[in-house]
Amino acid sequence: MKLMLSAFSIFMMFFSALAFSDESKQVVERDFNLLMKNGMKTALTQLGESRQVPPFMLLVKQDGELGVVYVPQGEEAKNVSVDRQVFKLRDMAVQTAKAGEARAILICFYSSLAVDEVQHQGLMFEMEHAQKVGMLRFLPITENEETENLVVHTKKMVTENKPLVMFK
Repeated sequence: MKLMLSAFSIFMMFFSALAFSDESKQVVERDFNLLMKNGMKTALTQLGESRQVPPFMLLVKQDGELGVVYVPQGEEAKNVSVDRQVFKLRDMAVQTAKAGEARAILICFYSSLAVDEVQHQGLMFEMEHAQKVGMLRFLPITENEETENLVVHTKKMVTENKPLVMFK
């Protein structure tokens, strides 16, 4: 996947400013790649099946196993905004990080992003690592007007540093 190949250069850019050992860089890179690969797969599968992505959290546990957490869905969730669901996941992520139960966490949700006063729809991925690295990724998604199929623009993915919230 081209996304994972380009991710290496992005990780190297972020790590170049940080004083990590090569081994630590490899662990963070491996964990973030695992989270992004599985986060994209989960979100895009849901989007393809229902055209919706309920917010979810993936975590790399201390033993390297992957875990997933969803905000409960159902009648009660219909009245809860995506922002509130994401806030709940962030709170759960902070508690998980404080308890030392995970070494990396990703929260994914469908979002809008304004760039030059133009709204873009897509998937937002918030990632943090216990090694004190935080990253935001936005993956734009549009609808083909002729076919009504969703188009995922991996080459237009935006990656930015983010302040630590979960692993402060």
